[in-house]
Amino acid sequence: MGYEAGEEETVRLSAAEKKNRLERAQAQLLAADPEIAPLHLRHKTKLAASFWGRAWCRHLEIFHELDYRFSAGRTLLRAGAVLDLRCRETLLAAWVFDLEFYKVTIRFEPLDPAKWARFVGKAQGQVSSLLDLLAGKVPDSLAQLIADPSWGLFPESSELCFSCTCLDHASLCVHVSACLYGIGVRGDESAGLFFALRRVNPQEIISGLASELRSQPGELPKLDLGQLFAIELE
Repeated sequence: MGYEAGEEETVRLSAAEKKNRLERAQAQLLAADPEIAPLHLRHKTKLAASFWGRAWCRHLEIFHELDYRFSAGRTLLRAGAVLDLRCRETLLAAWVFDLEFYKVTIRFEPLDPAKWARFVGKAQGQVSSLLDLLAGKVPDSLAQLIADPSWGLFPESSELCFSCTCLDHASLCVHVSACLYGIGVRGDESAGLFFALRRVNPQEIISGLASELRSQPGELPKLDLGQLFAIELE
C-alpha cells in the first residue's frame, strides 16, 4: 500500500485524527480491493461474546510472555486498525493500519490425525447436534477438552506460524497480536472457523462416523469445509 504517514508520525495524535486516518486508510484499501473484510467489534466491554470467541481469546495466554504486545494489539483492534482479515484454508491474511499499512499472515497447522482421533473419542456423545456444538452449547467437560492446551482443538504455539511486514524483529509484533485477537471476533461471526482452520470435520463428533469419514491413515479428510461452515475459504 502506498499511504505514507508523514513526519508527524512521532507526534501523539488526537483520537479524532487517528479515526480520520483509519477511515482514509480503509477507503484506500477498499478502492484497491472491494472484497476486504474489516473487523467490527460488537461489544464495548469485550472482544468476543460467543463460547468459541471467548475460548480462543483465553487460549492466547499461551503467549503470556509477550503480554505487553498483546495489550497493545488489543488496543489496535479496538481502534478498528484491522482493516481486513480473511480466511484462506488454513491461512488468515490481514491488513492492519498503524500509521502505515502492514500485511499480516497467520497460518494454522492442520490438526494431527492421531490427535483428532483422540479428541473425537473423548468428545463423542457429549453433544447431541452439530448446531449445538457450533453454538457453543456444550457441557463443561467438552468445553475443557476443546480448550485443552495439549489435546484440544486450538493450536499450540508451535502450530502457529505468523509474519508481518513491520520492522519489529520480535517473534510476535503488536500487529500480529491484534489479528490473533481478531480471530476471536471472527469466531463470533463464523462458529465453525476453528474446525475449518484445523481442517477437521465436527460432524465426526456427533455422528460417530470418524472411521468412515477419514481417508487413509495419516491423511486428512477431504472436506469442503467452506461450504460446511458457510464461510469464505479462498
